[in-house]
Amino acid sequence: MKKIFLMLACFLCISQGAFALPSPSVCVLKNGQTLVMQQVKESNLVCVDTWIKTGSINETPSNSGVAHFLEHLFFKGSKNHPQGEFEKILDSKGASYNAATSKDFTHYYITIKKDDLPLALDLQSDMLLNPCLNLEDIDRERKVVLEEISRSKDKPSSVVFKNLNGLLFSSHPYKREVLGDGAVIQNISRDEIYDFFYKWYAPENMITVITGNFEPSEAKKLVEEKFSQKKRKNCALNYQKEPSIKQISTKIETGNYNTTYIEMGFKGTEFKNKKQNYSLDVLGVILGQGTTSRLYKSLKEDKNLINYVDSGHYSLKDDSIFYISLGLDSKNYSKVQNEIINQIKCLQEKGITQEELMRAKNILERSFIYSNESIENIANAIGYNMVLGNNIKYYTDYIEEIKKLTIKDINEVACQFLDVNKMAVSVLYPQNEKLGEANIRSFCDEHLAYNATGKLVFNYKTKENCPSSPKILNENPFIIFEKNKSNDVVSVEIFIKGGDWVSSRIGLCDVLSRTLTRGTINALAQDISKQLEDNGIILDATSNPDYLQISLKSTKYDFDKAFSILKDIMNNATFPEKEIAKSKQEILSAIKQQKDLPQMIGFNAMKHKLYPNAPYGYSLANLEKNIPLISQSDIIDYYKQYFNSENIIVSVCGNVEEDKIKNLFSDFVENSGKEVDLNAFQKPFAPLSKPTKILINKPSQTAWVFYSVKTPSIKDEKDFVCLKVINSILSGGMSSRLFVELREKRGLGYEVGASYPTLLNNSYFACYIGTNPKNTDFVLKEFKNQINKLCSQKIDNQELTSAKQRLIGYLAQAQETNEQKASMRGHYQALNKPYNFVNEYEKMIETVTADDIINVSNKYLKQSSVTIVVKP
Repeated sequence: MKKIFLMLACFLCISQGAFALPSPSVCVLKNGQTLVMQQVKESNLVCVDTWIKTGSINETPSNSGVAHFLEHLFFKGSKNHPQGEFEKILDSKGASYNAATSKDFTHYYITIKKDDLPLALDLQSDMLLNPCLNLEDIDRERKVVLEEISRSKDKPSSVVFKNLNGLLFSSHPYKREVLGDGAVIQNISRDEIYDFFYKWYAPENMITVITGNFEPSEAKKLVEEKFSQKKRKNCALNYQKEPSIKQISTKIETGNYNTTYIEMGFKGTEFKNKKQNYSLDVLGVILGQGTTSRLYKSLKEDKNLINYVDSGHYSLKDDSIFYISLGLDSKNYSKVQNEIINQIKCLQEKGITQEELMRAKNILERSFIYSNESIENIANAIGYNMVLGNNIKYYTDYIEEIKKLTIKDINEVACQFLDVNKMAVSVLYPQNEKLGEANIRSFCDEHLAYNATGKLVFNYKTKENCPSSPKILNENPFIIFEKNKSNDVVSVEIFIKGGDWVSSRIGLCDVLSRTLTRGTINALAQDISKQLEDNGIILDATSNPDYLQISLKSTKYDFDKAFSILKDIMNNATFPEKEIAKSKQEILSAIKQQKDLPQMIGFNAMKHKLYPNAPYGYSLANLEKNIPLISQSDIIDYYKQYFNSENIIVSVCGNVEEDKIKNLFSDFVENSGKEVDLNAFQKPFAPLSKPTKILINKPSQTAWVFYSVKTPSIKDEKDFVCLKVINSILSGGMSSRLFVELREKRGLGYEVGASYPTLLNNSYFACYIGTNPKNTDFVLKEFKNQINKLCSQKIDNQELTSAKQRLIGYLAQAQETNEQKASMRGHYQALNKPYNFVNEYEKMIETVTADDIINVSNKYLKQSSVTIVVKP
């Protein structure tokens, strides 16, 4: 995880001219465990997130991967809760829960309704203090972890970064992969696992973070009671920072890729070095984040040599990596690397500008605010900073420290750390293309010779600032509005009905959405990008087969400016030929990258067989063929016909006045055109005429299996809701049937589940798994076995209740932020349902019976199927 994203969630900003929110409370319990508490009084949720100062850094070559393996095993039962009970209890409460292991830490979190804080602490403490670690569970989970290791080898982004990490760290424990060594995991004993647990899961190595709506004194008392283990001798290790590499180092691998992937990296600084750390954060934004960044403008905007570029700063406790990530055609390799070196040299010789500095600060600060809406993000940011910095000030002072940085600070770290003579270069490229190590080495040898007006503001929740109920403000355009004064974020979601269903060409909406913000009558693409990034405004357009969606996010202080940009692109987009060409290339490059991922190959093949002649099933080959044929006139015709008031849904949630929204959107779009009749695309349910099975050959470590049938759309409400409950039964969490049967009991795959998407037209129900190639026949048989059970055996009341509560809980968590609320309401309206359908949806979930499960399963899940197997 990159620090720039983990640092985002923090309540430290203040209301304009008002009061400062107190920092989170921090205390060290008698046993040495640290407790951090941050109240969010108006939330309906609470998050308990316990961080262990233990990760792959604490391992040795003989137990490489044990920290991550142990993370898996904590979910296999404890002293007071046998295997499966932990998941069943939390799923029945609609909680979300998981864990993650990194180089410096492991953490475990539960997000649950506020009244269930005692339950969350009881379960989490028992899991972390009293794991069973049974031999049978260890051997079963061993297979799952080995499958996860294999799966990572099929993901180019993981491989290219792993190789970069190996170039930069040769002696420090950071050289080891978090997932570990497969040979070690295959043979590690229970005693070795237990020894690691006992040594490192000591109270002084634990930090428990609680965020949300709770009473601090009661929470502290509960933590003291539940985490009551005795203090032990601190086993924490200290490592010296590894020196930087002394010369350019490269690692080049070929493979069955369609795109060339490059990861360039430089050693940074330890986490405690605040000034340099934060300066590198800012430098990452300036160099390669966003369309106004130097590398994007040079490599993408001006020369069009790459598919994507990103740069950033990955912080670790003892060190960090400043990275530059790129995807490109190998023919452009030398030009791209030359230009990167030129940009770095230019940066070092001429320095950054005041404008670049202010824009980067603004981006970091606004991102910081946008993440404040989620208590899970807040807990994540607090825990991360406490583990790496061991001081709450690394969390509370981040933005103020960013504001202090000067041009001189950024220029200094650029010169100190971006030394091209000490650069690591990791490359993956297609095996059939003429790019060799000699080519790369010859290139390397050649190159050896805030807003200026004041503080950012954030209004903290008070009881007087509770959200209002959502309402319809207008019918034409259709405006949904909810005022929420709990924070300063304003989210606007625009839905253009019809999507691909009304498009004249395959892929047209994809090109349109990518090009929409790249030029208007009043502003060029770079001008729009500059306005957005200068003010930390997020404006994005995406294409969905059922609709186009335009998303706007700003603070209330920038909303007028944000709205004027939105209105301009909705009425005056010009779709320049140059930008259309770039968008096409980006889409075609993304398709190439999908072809490098076995999971995506199988998923796309499945959808194509389910919908051979419909937007949901456009194949990758079909898109590749048709994207180049789309013309500017095709795009403009669609824009003029469908971007009109009769066809637009506007959904707004945030800290803005109702009258203002009414006035602003009263003349929002000037175009007149066609109104889409959504009823025309909601066809009666029709199953497949015959079963289909396809085997796709793809060299890979993991095989992917998909088993799917056609199902009804959201129009058939009763069956739709019942199928959502069935999906929850099969795939809703760690107590769901597919997870338990295929992963828990047999260890056949790391990723396994089912999917039933919400669509305007006929949908589908799919079971899927990533597994060892030898298991494909067995898992297919088990998919059918699970479906037969649903069709013939009445589900018991406890499992049904748990599945329903899990679904209701997920719906609640999917409406936590302004963006989520606005998006969900507009989404339902665009699918021909009332914007507040979610309220009826929740009530209907409660009415689903065991007989409904059997009836609906027989009605749909035993129809003709599509089976896709992707394997070597």
